[in-house]
Amino acid sequence: MLSSCQAIAVFKDVVLAVAAFVGMLVAVSGLSTWNRQLKGSVEYELTRRLLKHTYKLREAIREVRYPLMSYGPADDVEGAAPMDREQKEYQGMVNAYRERWAKVIAARDDLRTEILEGEVVWDDEIHTKFNPLFAMQSELSNEIQLYIEVSDPQIRRDKRDELLDIRGGRRSVMYDMLGHAEDPFSDEMKATIITIESYLKPHLKK
Repeated sequence: MLSSCQAIAVFKDVVLAVAAFVGMLVAVSGLSTWNRQLKGSVEYELTRRLLKHTYKLREAIREVRYPLMSYGPADDVEGAAPMDREQKEYQGMVNAYRERWAKVIAARDDLRTEILEGEVVWDDEIHTKFNPLFAMQSELSNEIQLYIEVSDPQIRRDKRDELLDIRGGRRSVMYDMLGHAEDPFSDEMKATIITIESYLKPHLKK
Protein backbone atom coordinates (compact mmCIF):
# COMPACT_ATOMS: atom_id res chain seq x y z
CA MET A 1 0.00 0.00 0.00
CA LEU A 2 1.36 3.42 -0.95
CA SER A 3 2.11 5.93 1.71
CA SER A 4 0.55 9.36 1.50
CA CYS A 5 3.82 10.82 0.18
CA GLN A 6 4.08 8.17 -2.49
CA ALA A 7 0.46 8.70 -3.48
CA ILE A 8 1.01 12.42 -3.82
CA ALA A 9 4.11 11.80 -5.97
CA VAL A 10 2.20 9.41 -8.25
CA PHE A 11 -0.65 11.91 -8.50
CA LYS A 12 1.81 14.64 -9.49
CA ASP A 13 3.30 12.40 -12.17
CA VAL A 14 -0.15 11.65 -13.56
CA VAL A 15 -1.11 15.32 -13.57
CA LEU A 16 2.14 16.26 -15.32
CA ALA A 17 1.69 13.53 -17.91
CA VAL A 18 -1.90 14.59 -18.61
CA ALA A 19 -0.82 18.24 -18.83
CA ALA A 20 1.96 17.35 -21.27
CA PHE A 21 -0.46 15.33 -23.41
CA VAL A 22 -3.02 18.14 -23.44
CA GLY A 23 -0.30 20.63 -24.28
CA MET A 24 0.80 18.46 -27.19
CA LEU A 25 -2.77 18.28 -28.51
CA VAL A 26 -3.14 22.05 -28.25
CA ALA A 27 0.17 22.58 -30.06
CA VAL A 28 -0.76 20.18 -32.86
CA SER A 29 -4.17 21.80 -33.21
CA GLY A 30 -2.61 25.26 -33.23
CA LEU A 31 -0.06 24.22 -35.85
CA SER A 32 -2.80 22.76 -38.03
CA THR A 33 -4.84 25.96 -37.74
CA TRP A 34 -1.76 28.07 -38.53
CA ASN A 35 -1.00 25.94 -41.59
CA ARG A 36 -4.56 26.35 -42.86
CA GLN A 37 -4.44 30.09 -42.29
CA LEU A 38 -1.07 30.36 -44.01
CA LYS A 39 -2.25 28.32 -47.01
CA GLY A 40 -5.41 30.42 -47.22
CA SER A 41 -3.35 33.63 -47.13
CA VAL A 42 -1.02 32.38 -49.87
CA GLU A 43 -3.94 31.34 -52.07
CA TYR A 44 -5.74 34.64 -51.48
CA GLU A 45 -2.75 36.76 -52.48
CA LEU A 46 -1.95 34.56 -55.47
CA THR A 47 -5.55 34.73 -56.66
CA ARG A 48 -5.60 38.50 -56.28
CA ARG A 49 -2.41 38.82 -58.37
CA LEU A 50 -3.67 36.43 -61.02
CA LEU A 51 -6.90 38.37 -61.44
CA LYS A 52 -5.06 41.70 -61.50
CA HIS A 53 -2.70 40.57 -64.26
CA THR A 54 -5.57 38.98 -66.17
CA TYR A 55 -7.41 42.29 -66.19
CA LYS A 56 -4.24 44.14 -67.19
CA LEU A 57 -3.84 41.83 -70.18
CA ARG A 58 -7.50 42.32 -71.09
CA GLU A 59 -7.11 46.10 -71.00
CA ALA A 60 -3.86 46.00 -72.99
CA ILE A 61 -5.57 43.93 -75.69
CA ARG A 62 -8.46 46.39 -75.74
CA GLU A 63 -6.01 49.25 -76.24
CA VAL A 64 -4.36 47.47 -79.18
CA ARG A 65 -7.79 46.96 -80.79
CA TYR A 66 -8.95 50.53 -80.23
CA PRO A 67 -9.83 51.68 -83.77
CA LEU A 68 -8.47 55.23 -83.48
CA MET A 69 -4.71 55.62 -83.57
CA SER A 70 -2.84 58.90 -83.65
CA TYR A 71 0.73 58.91 -84.94
CA GLY A 72 3.01 61.01 -87.08
CA PRO A 73 5.60 60.10 -89.69
CA ALA A 74 8.70 58.41 -88.32
CA ASP A 75 12.09 60.05 -88.47
CA ASP A 76 14.89 58.71 -90.61
CA VAL A 77 17.10 56.18 -88.84
CA GLU A 78 20.72 57.20 -88.52
CA GLY A 79 22.90 55.10 -90.79
CA ALA A 80 19.93 53.85 -92.87
CA ALA A 81 18.71 55.03 -96.25
CA PRO A 82 16.38 58.07 -96.06
CA MET A 83 12.68 57.24 -96.25
CA ASP A 84 10.15 58.94 -98.48
CA ARG A 85 6.91 60.37 -97.09
CA GLU A 86 4.93 57.15 -97.62
CA GLN A 87 7.56 55.06 -95.91
CA LYS A 88 7.72 57.46 -92.97
CA GLU A 89 3.94 57.28 -92.53
CA TYR A 90 4.09 53.50 -92.65
CA GLN A 91 6.92 53.34 -90.12
CA GLY A 92 5.03 55.72 -87.85
CA MET A 93 2.08 53.30 -87.88
CA VAL A 94 4.39 50.35 -87.17
CA ASN A 95 5.95 52.20 -84.23
CA ALA A 96 2.51 53.04 -82.83
CA TYR A 97 1.42 49.40 -82.92
CA ARG A 98 4.74 48.33 -81.45
CA GLU A 99 4.19 50.70 -78.52
CA ARG A 100 0.68 49.38 -77.91
CA TRP A 101 1.75 45.77 -78.21
CA ALA A 102 4.60 46.21 -75.71
CA LYS A 103 1.95 46.61 -72.98
CA VAL A 104 0.36 43.31 -74.04
CA ILE A 105 3.69 41.49 -73.83
CA ALA A 106 4.45 42.96 -70.39
CA ALA A 107 1.01 41.98 -69.05
CA ARG A 108 1.22 38.52 -70.59
CA ASP A 109 4.67 37.83 -69.11
CA ASP A 110 3.56 38.97 -65.63
CA LEU A 111 0.49 36.74 -65.86
CA ARG A 112 2.48 33.70 -66.98
CA THR A 113 4.82 34.11 -64.00
CA GLU A 114 1.86 34.03 -61.62
CA ILE A 115 0.36 31.03 -63.43
CA LEU A 116 3.55 29.06 -62.78
CA GLU A 117 3.19 29.82 -59.08
CA GLY A 118 -0.45 28.75 -59.36
CA GLU A 119 0.68 25.41 -60.72
CA VAL A 120 2.91 24.99 -57.65
CA VAL A 121 0.13 25.88 -55.19
CA TRP A 122 -2.66 24.02 -57.00
CA ASP A 123 -1.96 21.89 -60.08
CA ASP A 124 -1.45 22.15 -63.84
CA GLU A 125 -5.20 22.45 -64.44
CA ILE A 126 -4.70 26.19 -64.12
CA HIS A 127 -3.11 26.25 -67.58
CA THR A 128 -6.30 25.00 -69.20
CA LYS A 129 -8.16 28.04 -67.84
CA PHE A 130 -5.72 30.56 -69.29
CA ASN A 131 -4.73 28.89 -72.58
CA PRO A 132 -7.82 30.25 -74.42
CA LEU A 133 -6.88 33.79 -73.38
CA PHE A 134 -3.34 33.36 -74.66
CA ALA A 135 -4.70 31.84 -77.88
CA MET A 136 -6.81 34.96 -78.46
CA GLN A 137 -3.80 37.15 -77.81
CA SER A 138 -1.83 35.12 -80.37
CA GLU A 139 -4.67 35.40 -82.90
CA LEU A 140 -4.68 39.18 -82.54
CA SER A 141 -0.90 39.29 -82.86
CA ASN A 142 -1.05 37.34 -86.13
CA GLU A 143 -3.77 39.64 -87.48
CA ILE A 144 -1.78 42.78 -86.70
CA GLN A 145 1.41 41.33 -88.14
CA LEU A 146 -0.41 40.41 -91.33
CA TYR A 147 -1.94 43.89 -91.57
CA ILE A 148 1.48 45.51 -91.11
CA GLU A 149 3.01 43.34 -93.84
CA VAL A 150 0.18 44.07 -96.26
CA SER A 151 0.45 47.81 -95.56
CA ASP A 152 4.16 47.98 -96.34
CA PRO A 153 4.51 50.34 -99.34
CA GLN A 154 7.54 48.42 -100.52
CA ILE A 155 5.87 45.01 -100.64
CA ARG A 156 5.59 43.28 -104.02
CA ARG A 157 2.11 43.15 -105.52
CA ASP A 158 2.06 39.35 -105.75
CA LYS A 159 3.14 39.05 -102.11
CA ARG A 160 0.45 41.52 -101.04
CA ASP A 161 -2.21 39.57 -102.94
CA GLU A 162 -1.05 36.36 -101.28
CA LEU A 163 -1.26 37.91 -97.81
CA LEU A 164 -4.67 39.41 -98.56
CA ASP A 165 -5.93 35.94 -99.51
CA ILE A 166 -4.70 34.63 -96.18
CA ARG A 167 -6.29 37.49 -94.31
CA GLY A 168 -9.56 37.04 -96.16
CA GLY A 169 -9.86 33.51 -94.79
CA ARG A 170 -9.69 34.64 -91.17
CA ARG A 171 -12.24 36.33 -88.95
CA SER A 172 -11.73 40.03 -88.36
CA VAL A 173 -10.33 40.62 -84.88
CA MET A 174 -8.20 43.71 -85.34
CA TYR A 175 -10.65 46.41 -84.27
CA ASP A 176 -12.93 46.76 -81.26
CA MET A 177 -16.41 47.70 -82.44
CA LEU A 178 -16.93 49.75 -79.24
CA GLY A 179 -20.49 48.47 -78.95
CA HIS A 180 -21.55 49.85 -82.34
CA ALA A 181 -21.64 46.47 -84.08
CA GLU A 182 -21.25 42.78 -83.34
CA ASP A 183 -17.81 41.90 -82.03
CA PRO A 184 -17.37 38.13 -81.58
CA PHE A 185 -13.78 38.59 -80.45
CA SER A 186 -14.82 40.85 -77.55
CA ASP A 187 -17.66 38.48 -76.65
CA GLU A 188 -15.27 35.55 -76.59
CA MET A 189 -12.82 37.51 -74.46
CA LYS A 190 -15.56 38.30 -71.92
CA ALA A 191 -16.59 34.63 -71.76
CA THR A 192 -12.97 33.56 -71.32
CA ILE A 193 -12.45 36.03 -68.47
CA ILE A 194 -15.63 34.82 -66.77
CA THR A 195 -14.33 31.24 -66.90
CA ILE A 196 -11.06 32.36 -65.31
CA GLU A 197 -12.93 34.29 -62.61
CA SER A 198 -15.14 31.28 -61.83
CA TYR A 199 -12.02 29.17 -61.35
CA LEU A 200 -10.13 31.69 -59.21
CA LYS A 201 -12.63 33.62 -57.12
CA PRO A 202 -13.56 30.73 -54.75
CA HIS A 203 -9.98 30.98 -53.45
CA LEU A 204 -10.70 34.54 -52.31
CA LYS A 205 -13.25 33.19 -49.82
CA LYS A 206 -10.97 30.74 -48.04
